[in-house]
Amino acid sequence: MQQQVMTDMATMSTVGVVAVEGARRPYPSRVITSSANLDCREGENMALLTLSDAQLAFGHVPLLDHTDFALAAAERVGLIGRNGAGKSSLLKILAGVEKPDDGTLQVQQGLLRAYVPQEPVLEAESTVFESVSSGLGAVLALIESYADGRGDLDTLQREIEAQDGWNWQRRVEETLHRLHLPANARITTLSGGMRKRVALAQALVTRPDVLFLDEPTNHLDLDAIDWLEELLLDFKGSVVTITHDRAFLDRIATRIVELDRGQLRGYPGNFSRYQVLKDEQSAYESVVSAKADKLLAQEEVWVRKGVEARRTRAQGRITRLERLRSNRAARREALGRVKLEVATGLPSGKIVAELTEVSKSFADPSGEGVRSVVSDFSATLLRGDKVGVVGPNGAGKTTLLKLILGEIEPDAGSVRRG
Repeated sequence: MQQQVMTDMATMSTVGVVAVEGARRPYPSRVITSSANLDCREGENMALLTLSDAQLAFGHVPLLDHTDFALAAAERVGLIGRNGAGKSSLLKILAGVEKPDDGTLQVQQGLLRAYVPQEPVLEAESTVFESVSSGLGAVLALIESYADGRGDLDTLQREIEAQDGWNWQRRVEETLHRLHLPANARITTLSGGMRKRVALAQALVTRPDVLFLDEPTNHLDLDAIDWLEELLLDFKGSVVTITHDRAFLDRIATRIVELDRGQLRGYPGNFSRYQVLKDEQSAYESVVSAKADKLLAQEEVWVRKGVEARRTRAQGRITRLERLRSNRAARREALGRVKLEVATGLPSGKIVAELTEVSKSFADPSGEGVRSVVSDFSATLLRGDKVGVVGPNGAGKTTLLKLILGEIEPDAGSVRRG
């Protein structure tokens, strides 16, 4: 069966699941790439990749405005910023999945990158083994060509051996064991947290030098987040991650990079250290802006009193005033103002939902029988209640919410909704 998997996986596309970049894949024509050694350094380490003067805009809003970034070996970078600031777009550019409107991306020769999107797209009917194997699609294609006698066999063999391709099956099995994934389970039977693990396995099986993660803690329970933290701390390569989980950043980050108004600013340390440095920086910027505004106001008063055009000193002040006006107009405020009006309906009844001896079962991921996720559950939710539902991945949290909302019906028991 696994030999058949090898043949099938060699032809499977991994677009939208996990994008892996190696030295052989060219970049888009509008992004300059270089495989030469890089001069940009982070401390004592040679930069693995460097993004210079990058520009990206959607409409009239610049997400990247002549942006620079460098990643050193063994760094774990937390990429933060407001929603819509362009974090995911930047992550995709660094991973080689997308390209900027303009800019230069330099990558060390042979650097292997793996990207895990925020919402992985997996083939629903594939097994976990098949899905993880698809992360090795490139090397499996080489093995298929070698087996069919297509191309230069000596060259193919060297490439396969360079990527440890002959051991692809063992690599997949080791990755599944490491991430506690059932090889024969169908993707369609897995919870959101388990699907996230499958996407991570697709990336890790390639043995990347740099791992790019977009919201990796989404769908993970507390134990799974602890597991992911340990995995990243043990990871020998570099990591760039987007997350809103402050505790996660405190644990794993060695540098915080903030995307703000199209520019990147780096802060050494974890998220707690970033907060201290950010407060100091904001206080300094406020003082500088206040002084500039005060000077501009004074010069505006002076120029309205009238000046003698032939005096050199007066002309100098007019030139400075024009520069102050330009600087003030070009200053991009960190925060905007939004006024939102929401129509409110009539308040609901006192009872939101009443569940009586509710049960729900699904087919077991192992393919053996059914598994009960909700069993004889009874509860009453009242208007104003604030209830937290916790439990390990696959325990039935999402199923319970869907039962309450009426998106699915129970196998037994009743649900009365207010």
